[in-house]
Amino acid sequence: MRTPGSKTENRKPKTENRKPKTEKGFRLCLAALASLLVARGCVPVVKVPSSPTGGNVNRNAAGGGITGQVRSFLSDVQLSGDQTLSLFYDVSDNATSVTAFYVPVADASPGSPQTGAEVVLATGLPTGVMRQVTFMTGNIPRGIYRLGIQASNASQSARFLSVGTLQIQGPPAPVFISPGGDVTGQVGTVISIRFDAGDPEGHVQWRLFYEGASAGGSTPVPIDQRGTQLAVGAGNAGVFLWDTSGVAPGVNVLGVSATDSGSSVAGTVASGDLDRIVTVISS
Repeated sequence: MRTPGSKTENRKPKTENRKPKTEKGFRLCLAALASLLVARGCVPVVKVPSSPTGGNVNRNAAGGGITGQVRSFLSDVQLSGDQTLSLFYDVSDNATSVTAFYVPVADASPGSPQTGAEVVLATGLPTGVMRQVTFMTGNIPRGIYRLGIQASNASQSARFLSVGTLQIQGPPAPVFISPGGDVTGQVGTVISIRFDAGDPEGHVQWRLFYEGASAGGSTPVPIDQRGTQLAVGAGNAGVFLWDTSGVAPGVNVLGVSATDSGSSVAGTVASGDLDRIVTVISS
């Protein structure tokens, strides 16, 4: 077997080591260069309450003062990659300047202290109820943040923060560890498979599968249905013993899909967050 990064040539077994021709054999090949496939699809928009009285109660209630609240990010949101998000808010009409921002915090616990400067997302925003500002997360560094609205007029200002946090994570980067080369054997051989899902935070779920080497992902099927599934699991360390008893003779390759969406690969496909699935497969 050839793992990603290996340059082992495909060689036929020596004649003296061959099994009788009546026995059926198979071959598993992991090519020298693994292809990194990131499925692209819909991007998520943070859901907000449908009721105009919903949202977190985060108001400046001083008499005659500016009032408002952040309606979205009521709970913690974990993302990786470049996503499109929406921040919903209320600000009273006596404000003349409205700005959206994010600020780093120590952790996701309530009241967690600010650990850095505010970063502006948008300025010149309108006042009113259920207002919306949309932004991209691609330029936000890894970390934990609260979203906020700063509103002011000539005599006062008010600051409204989200109850939940936005957690920007690094995407998974799966790597096969073993087997360490091409494996040629008889149907029924048990092969030990190990891989690292490579998620920086370790909050990852994966799907291990195999397919014929000639398939090459050419059949347009959802990524959670690609090849023949061997196992699903969670965490960076993937270990599986593959009993090849039911495998048809031929050359096969291994693949693994990983996501840090907080759901399984199948669940992530179902929700439309295809850009949060990374698949590594031999080519």
